[in-house]
Amino acid sequence: MNPFVLNAADRSAEQGSGRTPEALGLPELSSSKLVLEGLRVVEVMDNDASLAGKLLADLGAEVVKVENPRLDRSRAQGPFLTGAGEKAQSLRWMGCNLGKQSLQLDVDSQSGCSALAELVSVADIFLESTPPGYLARRGLDYGKLSRANPSLVMVSITPFGQTGPYRSFLGDELVLWAMGGMLYVTGQQDSPPVQISVPQAYLVAGAYAALSAMIANIYCLRTGQGQHVDLSVQACIPWVAQTAPDYWPCFKGIQRRGGTGWTIPSEVEQAGLRRTTIWRCRNGHVCAYLIAGGPAEKMNAALFQWMREKGFNPPDMEGMSWDYFGLRRMKQCSLDEIEDEMARFFRGLDKERLFAEGQKRGVMVYPVMDVGEVLGNEHLKSRLYWCNIAISDAHRLNVPSRWVHFSLTPLKGAEPAPALDQHSGSLGERWKSARKREPVGPGAPNRTRPKQPFEGLLVADFSWAVAGPLTTRYFAEHGATVVRVESRDLKSMDIVRAVPPYYGDNPSLEGSGLFHRLNVNKLSMCLDLGTPGGRELAKRLALRADVLVENFRPGVMEKWGLDYNSLSFQNPALIYLSSTNLGQTGPLSSYGGFGNLLTAYAGFYSLTGWPDGEQLPLPGAYSDYIAPILSGLALMAALRHRDLTGEGQYIDISQMECSLQMLCLPLVHQGSGGTPWPRMGNRSPYACPHGVFPCLGRDRWCAISIQGDQQWRAFKDALGKPEALESDMFSTNEDRVQNQDDIEKEIGIITSAMPAERLMRSLQEHGVPAGLVATSEDLFMDPQLNSRGYYQKMRHPLIGDHWIMQSPAVFDHTPQLMKRHAPCLGQDNESVCRKILGMEPAEIEAMAGGGAFGQ
Repeated sequence: MNPFVLNAADRSAEQGSGRTPEALGLPELSSSKLVLEGLRVVEVMDNDASLAGKLLADLGAEVVKVENPRLDRSRAQGPFLTGAGEKAQSLRWMGCNLGKQSLQLDVDSQSGCSALAELVSVADIFLESTPPGYLARRGLDYGKLSRANPSLVMVSITPFGQTGPYRSFLGDELVLWAMGGMLYVTGQQDSPPVQISVPQAYLVAGAYAALSAMIANIYCLRTGQGQHVDLSVQACIPWVAQTAPDYWPCFKGIQRRGGTGWTIPSEVEQAGLRRTTIWRCRNGHVCAYLIAGGPAEKMNAALFQWMREKGFNPPDMEGMSWDYFGLRRMKQCSLDEIEDEMARFFRGLDKERLFAEGQKRGVMVYPVMDVGEVLGNEHLKSRLYWCNIAISDAHRLNVPSRWVHFSLTPLKGAEPAPALDQHSGSLGERWKSARKREPVGPGAPNRTRPKQPFEGLLVADFSWAVAGPLTTRYFAEHGATVVRVESRDLKSMDIVRAVPPYYGDNPSLEGSGLFHRLNVNKLSMCLDLGTPGGRELAKRLALRADVLVENFRPGVMEKWGLDYNSLSFQNPALIYLSSTNLGQTGPLSSYGGFGNLLTAYAGFYSLTGWPDGEQLPLPGAYSDYIAPILSGLALMAALRHRDLTGEGQYIDISQMECSLQMLCLPLVHQGSGGTPWPRMGNRSPYACPHGVFPCLGRDRWCAISIQGDQQWRAFKDALGKPEALESDMFSTNEDRVQNQDDIEKEIGIITSAMPAERLMRSLQEHGVPAGLVATSEDLFMDPQLNSRGYYQKMRHPLIGDHWIMQSPAVFDHTPQLMKRHAPCLGQDNESVCRKILGMEPAEIEAMAGGGAFGQ
């Protein structure tokens, strides 16, 4: 076992065999500790990135939120808890601050700065989202703070980062969603791009901030060395935009909006091949589509058989290749003919029946749920996802809570958000008497200090598609040895190997831009788990691993003898994570599906679109990119616990439960008696005008967000005080809200003659939040992202030089590694067998002869 584990070699098999996860149907055992118990966090944030501290508090950290009522605004942002009178809490603020403690300080005063510095001097992590330079001007920059506390991890979250040409740009939700590339690919092609009607950008950044803090904290735990982490919100957004950011680096292409579906590159259709993903049914909408890739032939045939049984007549597609390579040669008219019959079929059935019977038949159809349906979901209730907390003497409220299930250190129930300065009396002496923890490594004085947090760690990656491989990338880019276990069988191979776009627009199993992005620095070992030899090698790998990640349906790993119970008896320090759509327990735990289906089921589709239009899908599997951030956070928390105790454990991740952390606001709003959260197009209750406006050129847009009269005057000045905007109809914010249709029309007329980038720069220079609605090309050329080294050139033996996106955080001591291209299929079979499993050539040859490595 790797020396990264503290005292792991001394733990007996009997101890390990007792760590049985409740998720596998056995009693959950608790160490009576929370996984991050003892971790001290100070937070200075006044936006939705406060989710970072909330996630750490969920895991057991003590999080102190430092507040300055003179400057902070988020407590005063609606909507508010209905019926609670003058003391009504902001639901938006509450959702990001559950479980924290509050301390009031004026950081603009000398005494406030001194008090904050003293607090941070005994903290493990300092989370802050002040503008670049704000803390430095007050003597609170990382250099000074770290002299008093060398082991401090400080994470700074800003719209665009601490350095670079846009470091001073203003960035609100819409602007960052636009400049991060997510906005451009959402909506109808003949309409403006459209946002999700619930703020997402800072929440995504908050999740990344918590993950980044734990990466740095584990390095500190091993070495005693703290560091500063620079996190750009803009840089987080391309990572949730599915394959859109890969188009330009792959073949200088641009993914465009697909309306109720999405479009993939085609060899016979100039505009690409469009597949519908959202359909009307008898009582609402469902998400379904013609599957491509490994399981497609079987799943699509099952759908067509079901349709024929109901009297519909889909075209005979016998002999059709349903892999992505075959779809490149399909005519749109042929696909439309099939989809016309599918539309008729779906309209005749209700979504509940389509969901349940579809699963029995192997047909992937998920209901498009709204917020009310999510709140009433019986599966979530069965997994105790909601936690009922006291908001006041007269009010209690259900909040989304248990987003991860640990077998040994389960999450506690959610605790209310604090009242302002609620904990000032209890914090001082307790934190003053706190002592910093001694490092648990590197151990002996002559041992070399590791250069990366996960150096020496072995990760066995049995996952496929996106959610699992993205989780393990966070380990691979920080020093871990990650072995991808893959299949050579085209029907069970990782589907992402064939997902477009491809480098050079040349379809191959080694050319997918997404596969390369998810699997940099990893090794590939092909095994046929249907053979005794394949299972034996998989077990040997798992028994040597520190971490195992898998995302098969419940029961599959057990069938192969690779479940947690089987492995932990011999490898008690193993940390084993299972990630599925709906978790390991509950009435729907056996249901299969993909991330885009789950995104619809979790409510995101119902919150995207225009007030007078239908709900729209997001461009791909949004949940597949949110869940890995929280999965990585859970794994790293468990690793920290193992470093301190030697204990491994089992982790059950439901991708739906993780994703719903991004929808806390509409969930608690409607759950507390508020009206259903509406689709707003690009409008906002916090700013007006707030929208996406046409600019000069084909499909060019600029996102603009104006808060208050001062920004409105600056906006007019930047445009040269056009007469159309001087109307009394637009004099005050109330006037502008009442006349939004008129003001948006007039602004659109003016901006349509202006280049988007020039308009953005002019407005930013005048202090108005504005941003180019970025395409894949714009992201690749973005001067701010390039100043951060966002795209890195790598060399692959088959495709040559190619560009890969880096993760969004910049670590000053442990920068992300981009040392090796994504592996070719089975490229590392022999190396893994010799160097990791310790096998001799004769044994490897015998295993190959028995089919262990697949055909």
